[in-house]
Amino acid sequence: MAGITVRELSNHTSNIVDNPEILLDTYQFEEGLAEYDVSAYKILKNMGYSEKIDGTSLKTFLYNYLSGDGKYYNINNFVNGEPGSSSHYSNIGSALATYLIEAKSGMT
Repeated sequence: MAGITVRELSNHTSNIVDNPEILLDTYQFEEGLAEYDVSAYKILKNMGYSEKIDGTSLKTFLYNYLSGDGKYYNINNFVNGEPGSSSHYSNIGSALATYLIEAKSGMT
């Protein structure tokens, strides 16, 4: 497989996709904001969004999702085809682009 570029991550053509079997467990709810919109939290939780994956850094999560020996690695984390060949919106791809910016800039 060819490498993935930052451009491909930012325009959702990286071939990384959001695997619903994993992605729904990755949401972090800001409880301090819950008092402003309790109904939104209830709707998300009723749709299956949860905080099952907690207490891990973005770096660790991305490793576990993208690396062949990662805890959350699955063939369904990717679409068939080379990066750049098709477009699929990806929160995980966006998170990786964000992490790369943080790592390069030294800023969180």
